[in-house]
Amino acid sequence: MDWDFLEPRNLLVGSPDHVAEKVHELQEICHLEYLLAAYSHTGMPQKRTLRNLALFTTKAMPLFSELPEGPVGESYQS
Repeated sequence: MDWDFLEPRNLLVGSPDHVAEKVHELQEICHLEYLLAAYSHTGMPQKRTLRNLALFTTKAMPLFSELPEGPVGESYQS
């Protein structure tokens, strides 16, 4: 596997606007309920990890308010 294979399928990487756009796409396609995020990888300096977290929470997450609200307390069941 390489970056070109993984990025469009499993990784939300890029600018805060790009990440928020990808989250919106996931919401539209699969009715996303939860998002598990990692802000670092093995060997990444803590300073960079904290910067990634700060960018996500201050720049990308505010854009999530544009997502449609779902029913509270209910989850998707197939």
